[in-house]
Amino acid sequence: MTGRGQQGQLIPNPDGTTTARYRTAGRNGKRPQRTFQTRRDAADWLREQLDGLNNPAPVGEPDLTISELHERCLGVHDVDAATLKTLRTRLRQASNAFGDRPAGDVQPFEWQTWRKGLKPGWARDCTIAAKWAYSLGVDYGWLAENPMAKVRNPRRRGPEVVPPTWDVVWAIVDEIDERYTAAPVVMAGAGLRPEELVGLHRADRNHRILSIRRVYSSGELKEPKKSDRQLRDVPLRRVVIDALDNQPTRIDTPILFAAPEGGYLSPENFRARIWKPAVTAAGVPYFPPKNLRHLYASEMLAPPVAVGLFTLSRRMGTGLQRIDDNYGHLVPDQDDVELARLDAHDAARDQRAAER
Repeated sequence: MTGRGQQGQLIPNPDGTTTARYRTAGRNGKRPQRTFQTRRDAADWLREQLDGLNNPAPVGEPDLTISELHERCLGVHDVDAATLKTLRTRLRQASNAFGDRPAGDVQPFEWQTWRKGLKPGWARDCTIAAKWAYSLGVDYGWLAENPMAKVRNPRRRGPEVVPPTWDVVWAIVDEIDERYTAAPVVMAGAGLRPEELVGLHRADRNHRILSIRRVYSSGELKEPKKSDRQLRDVPLRRVVIDALDNQPTRIDTPILFAAPEGGYLSPENFRARIWKPAVTAAGVPYFPPKNLRHLYASEMLAPPVAVGLFTLSRRMGTGLQRIDDNYGHLVPDQDDVELARLDAHDAARDQRAAER
């Protein structure tokens, strides 16, 4: 029997037992051996010993501190500056707590206690970031093991979403800067995020299809990768088409919702300088523009549209789990709708069979 880089032997004995033996360091090395009642038991033991010799447990860098680990991980992570900034902010919570300690010395119970002490809105994302750093450290051989693999990090279910109404949307449209009258309608009628809205070009619209090809946030224009859910096409309903057609067109910029000087409008400036004054003037309780996506989601899930969570996740460019967490409670009892559709399908099939 041969292991990877090591030789082993299985020797049958006259009494029916089998002896397994191997060398630890070439011809002059020690030769451990054991005798077993069956050949299978001997082979399993020998294989285990040879695997241990040829695949020793990783050692890593025992003196690598948490702060040093985080800096290494951020240095090799190939993402845009905005994402890197967010990741650094989340990792800072762990660095503040354990930064000077060797990463391998912090025990799982300490990480679990650390997570428990974080603010509820921070805990999950900061723990995900810390777990990611450990995992990358193990992958690159900087660490021997990942103690955070045992740390529980449950998803926090937020308050139930209460969508705004179209009456509120139209009240805001009546008060908003005329250069952006279509913006609330596009977000509410197509489910766009603010950073997707301000990244739109006029060329992204092909009559009844709006293509999401870029986002603008933290002063940077980002193009989602082909595998990114944000890269998508959204069918446009008539109310959105009318709003876009009626909005004044600027010829000095290809950007659909450009800043006054013609460049990209940051989501922060849109919210503070354009959205908030319009909401105040409309006399409705303030809510951030991203909440307009909730109206889109609620209408897509309710009859007669009732597209289902999977289709909605594609239209809104987000994961199915997030859609379920945020909007699952908006899905009405679908029994009657489901049965009606199945009965109609069965009737059509029977009709086709009868006509043959």
